[in-house]
Amino acid sequence: MTELVKAGVAELSIELHNFISSLVFNNNNKLDSDQPFETIGNAFRFAFALGFQSDSRVSLSSKRKDIGVRGFRPEEFRILIEDMAFSEGLSLGAVISEYAESGAIQMKNFFDNGKDILRLLDEKP
Repeated sequence: MTELVKAGVAELSIELHNFISSLVFNNNNKLDSDQPFETIGNAFRFAFALGFQSDSRVSLSSKRKDIGVRGFRPEEFRILIEDMAFSEGLSLGAVISEYAESGAIQMKNFFDNGKDILRLLDEKP
């Protein structure tokens, strides 16, 4: 089945891509800012994990931005979602992106309520 399911591209809606990008630490940021991720790929993985754990997917809007092949490779998660992607006729990237979109929404809602992003893990069952 491996060759039947395309890798595709990991993407988020532009708004959520901008949001998770703001969570990436760089040397210009204050140490007390809520930017726990070293790369956008790590922030995307976190968002994907939240969506996957809660079995929640959200379709992306038509305005999207990709994470970049260096930031995230959909093939790394083939074993988790290949059957689902095959049965739905989607690429790995499309399925992963829908989970990540859901997770990024959870992250943004949490952040907008003034809570530290990594504290989101404390509230998960």
